[in-house]
This record gives sequence, C-alpha cells and structure tokens, in this order.
Amino acid sequence: MEVPHIAWWVLILGGISALVCLVVTDKKIVVQAESTRWLAPLWFATKKAIHKDGTVTTMTMLIEWMGPIHSMGRAYLGDYWWMNFVRGLLCASVSAHIVEGGVAWLIAAGRGRHQSIITGWVIQTLLLGGPSLKLLLAQRDL
Repeated sequence: MEVPHIAWWVLILGGISALVCLVVTDKKIVVQAESTRWLAPLWFATKKAIHKDGTVTTMTMLIEWMGPIHSMGRAYLGDYWWMNFVRGLLCASVSAHIVEGGVAWLIAAGRGRHQSIITGWVIQTLLLGGPSLKLLLAQRDL
C-alpha cells in the first residue's frame, strides 16, 4: 500500500479542519484577554470565551483564528450567504471523500486483496480523497 506525500496530508486534513472550525465558530463570541500561550504550543493554547447567552467555554487558539476569516467572508458575502457557502463546501468535501472511499473499496476488493489492505486503502482515501485514489488507480494498472 502506497502513502501520498506528507504535503497532501497537511493540506487536505488542514483544509477540512479549517472548514469544521469555521462551521463550529459560527456563534459570535466575546473573548476574554486571558491567554495561556506560553504554557503550550500555540495550537494547544486556550482562551476562555463568553458567549452572548452568558455561557463560558474554553476554545483552542486554532479555532479563535477563524475570526478574521469569518469577518472577511461576511464582508464580501453577508452573514447568511457566507455561512451557507462554508457549510456547503464542508458537505461537498465530506461527500466527495465518502464517494472516493467507496470507489477505493470497490477497486481494492475487486482485486481480491486481503481485508486489512482493503481497509487501509478505504481509510486513507476517506481521509485524503483524490491523492490516495490516484495512487490506488495507478496500482490497478499493474
């Protein structure tokens, strides 16, 4: 079983994670100034957030970084269209990966591979989509 270049893992999983963060941070929140950046790497640092309804939660800095992206998207598209665009993009991405995972299963199973190899290709293709499926299709010709 071949594995795509690490750049694909970073770009694709990072992009889908960013879309999830954008959807999750749809709620407009006020962030307190308290930060623990010096305690952990930046992506594990946390801040307390006070929601408009008064509930307090802790969120990662990575999620907080989505604020400027939300602001830019809302400025160009408006709040309603921006959030529908982000949700639609996330749904389309997840749907494409599910279809590609199914195709990977059909191809790998059709070759009579061992179940662990089939499972590996399906999981990898569910996570990465096209780059993994392209490797599997290249092997199909062998």
